[in-house]
Amino acid sequence: MARARRAAAGKCVEGWCVISARRCNCETADGKSLGSLTPRVPRHNLRESRPAEGVKNRMTTPPRTLESRADLATSRRHYEHAPIIEAVLSINIVPPLADVRRLASLGTGEEARYPQRAPVLVMQSTFSVNPMAGQTSVSQDQRALGYAFMNPGRGVFQARLDGFAYSWLAPYDTWESFRDEASRLGSKYATLGDAGTRINRISLRYVNRLDLAVPVGELKDYLLTAPDIAPGLSQVMAGFMMQLDLPQPDLPDAVMVVREGIVAPPRPDTVSILLDIDLTQTVDLGLTDQEVWTTNFEALHIRADEAFERSITDKVRKVIR
Repeated sequence: MARARRAAAGKCVEGWCVISARRCNCETADGKSLGSLTPRVPRHNLRESRPAEGVKNRMTTPPRTLESRADLATSRRHYEHAPIIEAVLSINIVPPLADVRRLASLGTGEEARYPQRAPVLVMQSTFSVNPMAGQTSVSQDQRALGYAFMNPGRGVFQARLDGFAYSWLAPYDTWESFRDEASRLGSKYATLGDAGTRINRISLRYVNRLDLAVPVGELKDYLLTAPDIAPGLSQVMAGFMMQLDLPQPDLPDAVMVVREGIVAPPRPDTVSILLDIDLTQTVDLGLTDQEVWTTNFEALHIRADEAFERSITDKVRKVIR
């Protein structure tokens, strides 16, 4: 049995790693996962008493077209207190690059913006069990997958053999500034490929944390997608975590994953709700093809904006405007 994990020096936010852009698997000096060190969420009096109204799926709900979303695309809002605590854009490639040493060169000229560099490592542990002999053996292998170039507390770009990722922490400015910096760094990464290097998957993710003053009351006064508790059960939630995987019929081979839950608040007088919108699309583009920036990522961003606006209520808008 083999188990692989990625470890890199970086900053983790609410148990999410800005390096891996996934639930944190970074390790501390004592070998513990940072994701396991997330503070325990205190109990809060969140009330949710509305009866369930049924579940609709894509077989019974007609998909909305891109044209029907024009109102959202053309009236994009800018919030002075945007709840985005991390934005992540990533590109995966095939076949992987061959020489990890060349990735280190991407930090040249970036020392002022990203002064820190750390290797991204893959460690594979193999466990072998011989029940007849009563013997167990363990072997470990570690290799470099790439490098993370960091501006502590602000941003990270990661250059790996299998792809590129750019992460920006709060405060978030605008999509244009985020996209342009990612495109600039991504273009440098693209120079390391060759004519046969293809982009096979892209993703765009916004991790939002809604900090709500207590008492909160009804969760659906803030989020339009929320768990329904069966009548007869306690309607007070101390915590919850839910995930929805939503195919996007009008965006070829795209899936939106929406995660919601209660996370550790920055202050004791608030309840913090996670609204994590993660869009992934399978593509087939050349590594230097600008279409990935001008078309694909633009479409994913419009969809992410729409998902956020359709998920929140005016009560949230008053808090973040």
